[in-house]
Amino acid sequence: MPPSSEPSDADPVTLEVSGTTLRATDIAGHTVTFDITGWDELTPTDELTTPTDVSVTGRVSKIEHDLTNVLSLDRLDGEIECSAFETDEMDCPRIEPIDDFSVTVPTGEYVCRLGKPMEVRIRFDGTATISGNGTGSLTISFAHPTAVTLGFTSFVDFPRHGLTVEPTTGGIATALSHFSSSIETTSAERVHRNYRGYPPMVDFGTETHVPEPVRDATPDTGIDFVVPDRFSSLFIAAPLAYYLGASVSTGDLVRPLLEAPEHGVEYEFDPDRFAADATALLRRVFFFDFFASLDQVDPSTITAYEALTDAGIDIDIDVDVDGDDPIAARLAAYLEAPDDSVEDVLPGWPYRVTVEPTADYARTIPHLLYDMAVIESEPTATPTATATPTPTDSSETNVVSNVGDHADPDSASDLEFDHGPHAAGEPSSAQSLLDCRRIRGTLGDAPAPDEPHAGFTALPSAYDHRLTDLERATDDRSVAVVFADETLSESDRSSIVDRYRRRTETVSPTVSRLDDPTRDDLAECFTRGVDFLHYVGECGDREIACRDGYLSVDALECNEVGIVQLDAPATVSVAEQLVRTGSIAGVARTGTGTESIERPSTTIGELLLYGHCVATASACAAAETGRQTAVVGDGAYRYAPKWYPSNLNTIRSSTDDGLEVTSVPFPVDPVGVYWNESCFDGKRLLPSPTEYKIEPAELTEFVSEINKPLYYDDRFYWMDEQWQLTYPLR
Repeated sequence: MPPSSEPSDADPVTLEVSGTTLRATDIAGHTVTFDITGWDELTPTDELTTPTDVSVTGRVSKIEHDLTNVLSLDRLDGEIECSAFETDEMDCPRIEPIDDFSVTVPTGEYVCRLGKPMEVRIRFDGTATISGNGTGSLTISFAHPTAVTLGFTSFVDFPRHGLTVEPTTGGIATALSHFSSSIETTSAERVHRNYRGYPPMVDFGTETHVPEPVRDATPDTGIDFVVPDRFSSLFIAAPLAYYLGASVSTGDLVRPLLEAPEHGVEYEFDPDRFAADATALLRRVFFFDFFASLDQVDPSTITAYEALTDAGIDIDIDVDVDGDDPIAARLAAYLEAPDDSVEDVLPGWPYRVTVEPTADYARTIPHLLYDMAVIESEPTATPTATATPTPTDSSETNVVSNVGDHADPDSASDLEFDHGPHAAGEPSSAQSLLDCRRIRGTLGDAPAPDEPHAGFTALPSAYDHRLTDLERATDDRSVAVVFADETLSESDRSSIVDRYRRRTETVSPTVSRLDDPTRDDLAECFTRGVDFLHYVGECGDREIACRDGYLSVDALECNEVGIVQLDAPATVSVAEQLVRTGSIAGVARTGTGTESIERPSTTIGELLLYGHCVATASACAAAETGRQTAVVGDGAYRYAPKWYPSNLNTIRSSTDDGLEVTSVPFPVDPVGVYWNESCFDGKRLLPSPTEYKIEPAELTEFVSEINKPLYYDDRFYWMDEQWQLTYPLR
């Protein structure tokens, strides 16, 4: 049975008052410190405007802080009229710590907001003098001791609560109904990552227990999702139900039913196409919510918006919603979009997991939802242009047939380009990267997709370990390279280590080297822990070769290595056991174990440090080297934020003497847009690729400014190597 997925016992933020110092520390070790003069702790009386992880109230005469970011100020009982404050894009007065300033605010109700390394809110009533200087010093002083509430919220996402349900379809339905409690808003802003926290964890018991904070935070959206009484249907429904905040139940029916009676929505799914059509509807709601949330961005600068307009769909008219409308009202409006080209325009969904439909694997669903993975639980029909969702007999039915058209999570419009001639039967470089960005996981006894993809075999323990990893999270990355192959020369060893030690604006890791270790040496390395360990040598069955014999993975007392790459033949069993003992993911070479050791490649590790997830890094490395590797554990784990594009670029000569560049983003979570600063031709929805041309004479400037890896002629060129391309391409 998979291990229990309990939320961490650690508090998200802890407070310590020592003398005149107030220190807040979050679960990842980020610290914020305030000097508090005349502090006298009180029973909290003033509520902050938004929930926080922890708060404290006290009477104080002065607060001092080293301000390294913008200070925003809200007045709760009126408007702020002061020239010292500028107005940000949300019409909130703010001060940037670049000049000396001092301002006295009149008597009122105020909340100061600070960001990084955690969100801080300071609530007070009365008058105060706020001052600072260009070095970042901030002082809030009061004429008389004043009651102040300080609230702290960690930016680190991890589950705050856990649910206990019965291991039945009814129990799982109850859990699904409460997962959306972690989303802070029901407006279209819920599409954005900062509003989507970690769903509560699931455990099993004989009695159902939903903590009061979870019940209180679960929205009443008026949307009901009734599915057939089986685990596979519940798993497939989970992502759409989570995003819509739907109440989930099971029933004696064949066709899953999504309904919002107050808004005329009664939508049946074809049971043979449930996974594909549920994904299509999720894509539609998710990306239309994104458009509706863009109050401060001109949507006409986004190419997908333009494409919808060109197809005759005026989102402002045909999809008439306000971002603050109820979810059910927005759903009804989105379903009325009149043309099936909507599905062709929207980008493909980057992350999909096929899960064995058993109760045990329901524990992993919160982790998958946090990553916005689409969940499948049985083989689904191949989408066709004529397949449509089936309406009910009700005259009130609100169904559009085109939602089912082209309903595969991978939209053909953004996955294939005509990239010119290549070797017979082989994809172009750009198409190879496009294939690599399809993140496809399998969990349990589930079939793997037969399409080109970045695949991995998930293990439930990996998700528990990634939560534990949050407690020691840091922005600094550590790499250990272990050499246990006597045939590898010193020059080759140095070259490998030097590649990891390269510094760029994106990557600056600490790299250690371990040569010909003993079993104790290697065990100590696992105990000490690093973010990424690259082992070069040989492995047996669940054991790793060392100078004095084999180290049994089962015998490891502690494993604090986040991701491990085993550069040795037939190491899948070793990687799996390392994940079970503490790692988040492992990359292993396939084969029988009789193959000779090949020269190690650092591409996987370098792409990880650049911001790729384990699965896409492994797939991209295989495209370059031709060596197939297996990823086990959480293949979607990455060091960068889930939405971060982590673009890779291909470049090739075109038929008109120009150069064609394809920029391929690799997010896990599809929210957001990106654009090319050097050749702006509109913003792209993630994860859509973009193509543009440059002239040969512009190549040197392009290479010097792009600051992203280039993939040319089946090889990655990193930033300090790209000058090598200027001659052959020109």
